[in-house]
Amino acid sequence: MYYKSLTRLSFGTVLLLSCASLHAGEATCPTLDLKTLPVAACATAKAPYRTAPLSKISYIATTPCPTQIGLKKLLQNVFKGSKNYPGTVTNSTAGSFTCSYKLTDEWKKVLNVSDDVLFLDGTLPSANHVSLLNVPMAGFTCPALETKMIDSIKQSKKMEFEKRFSDGTTLTYALQARRLTTASQATHLFTNLGLNTPDLSKLTSIKASDKAKITKDFKMTCRYEHKTGGEKQELILEGSSMGNS
Repeated sequence: MYYKSLTRLSFGTVLLLSCASLHAGEATCPTLDLKTLPVAACATAKAPYRTAPLSKISYIATTPCPTQIGLKKLLQNVFKGSKNYPGTVTNSTAGSFTCSYKLTDEWKKVLNVSDDVLFLDGTLPSANHVSLLNVPMAGFTCPALETKMIDSIKQSKKMEFEKRFSDGTTLTYALQARRLTTASQATHLFTNLGLNTPDLSKLTSIKASDKAKITKDFKMTCRYEHKTGGEKQELILEGSSMGNS
């Protein structure tokens, strides 16, 4: 584990996702094929398109559903073979989430605060960040608090938790503590970690009171081009985490 002004955690478990890129901050559109294109092209709020049954991002088409697109793409697959349709991100709005912790007396003393609850706010810059949030084992969950995080929490510094996958890709979650209420103006008792610290067994970790909660939905717009019936057509998909957290 590497810690400086940020905290990094590495995980070896791989979760297969429909989007190829897992690099932090990079929003990517799902790649469609001749089977999924007809479903996505006719997706509605009542029947949205999802890349997987448990996907936390729902897509709806804002362009008209082409007539008999399912049959036409089936015939195209039979006579011309498979084809992929990569999408282009035309707009993306990052989402956000919060981890909440009930502070013990020891933590309140070390942080020199009167607050009973600590909030860590994080960002969701891509669909993959949303999909991996709160996923057991393979995904990202609210991190345990450690003594090495005290300085970052006090100063509301950004802390990054990095997930590494076997193929070399990474996914990084950035968290930042909300400002806390100082208990007193007296000089902090613990100005230097490692000196005069309380019993580490009481400070090693503290469990989150709940799972990470999405406080702002991630949204993105994807544009595709395809030919149906010999005519060039445009497909616009609106993706959102709304209702899927």
